[in-house]
Amino acid sequence: MMSPTFFIVGAQKAGTTSLHAMLARHEQVFMSDPKEPGYFIRGFDDPERWQTLYRPDKHGRIQPLSEVDLGVFNADDYAALFSSAEAQRAQQRGEASTPYLPSPHAADRIKATVPGAKIIIALRDPVPRAYSAWGYNSSRGRESAASFEQAIAEELAGKRDHFIYGWRYLYSGLFSRHVERYLDRFGRENVLLLSFDKLKDDGQGVFDTMCDFLEVSRQTVNAGRQENVTVRHANPVIEGIRNSFNRPGAIKTLIKPILPRGLRTKVRRGVTTSLDRYGERPEPMTQSVRQELSQYYAGDLAKLAEMVDFDISHWGKAQSGAEGETHG
Repeated sequence: MMSPTFFIVGAQKAGTTSLHAMLARHEQVFMSDPKEPGYFIRGFDDPERWQTLYRPDKHGRIQPLSEVDLGVFNADDYAALFSSAEAQRAQQRGEASTPYLPSPHAADRIKATVPGAKIIIALRDPVPRAYSAWGYNSSRGRESAASFEQAIAEELAGKRDHFIYGWRYLYSGLFSRHVERYLDRFGRENVLLLSFDKLKDDGQGVFDTMCDFLEVSRQTVNAGRQENVTVRHANPVIEGIRNSFNRPGAIKTLIKPILPRGLRTKVRRGVTTSLDRYGERPEPMTQSVRQELSQYYAGDLAKLAEMVDFDISHWGKAQSGAEGETHG
């Protein structure tokens, strides 16, 4: 099977879409389309197979993932993502599926399939990250909880244990346990841990670090673009148009065989950026919820601080932060 040589495994809403876009513009790197094929959580037949789990929608319905045309579910389709002449010419081939980080199984499956793979993990303060993930799902009509407070209360009560990881906002941010799996399987030398804070402040520096890690040439990149920004559209027509360009569906199916990958990406970005000018950012997180999450993550962050080589002493603090920075 033609395989990737590296994986961006998360975290969700920590800049992975930006990292994918930056690397996709590198002449020596091939990045998959779609960005998140998710094969290593979807393509294995076991009791916790990803598509047997569930996600909610804004009407309160709980939807089994077997009904969603999203991602790659078998080895042949996954190999096809990396079998093009462009992919084979590339020095490095990658994909960016964020559920791989919180998955208990993905690290073992990747190691068994691509034992020499390199792993990139982008990390973000788990408190605003959780809120950003809820805001993203809610703005896309894929969340039943009317508020973030309701969503985390449901999770703490065990009512989201059967949801896929993108809807388990607290669990997905327990980074020390998730990162540890990859460090154990692949070794510290093959795992690159990146800071979302550094990506916002010095995108070129982060890109240079990734290039060195992947052993490709450094290049100048337009690192100022925010990808996958969360905004809310009150107008259902605008919301519907935007979603049709960013979700599997009739429009994406129609365009894919007609336009080359690079042009499809430009069209999608152009439409999304234009429409998002009319959107609104989510309201800030309440101080009481921030304090609750600060306590929830305190122990995990203490462990994570021993794993990373950048400062996270300000993460998880109860003071107000930039949870409005919701690009993913």
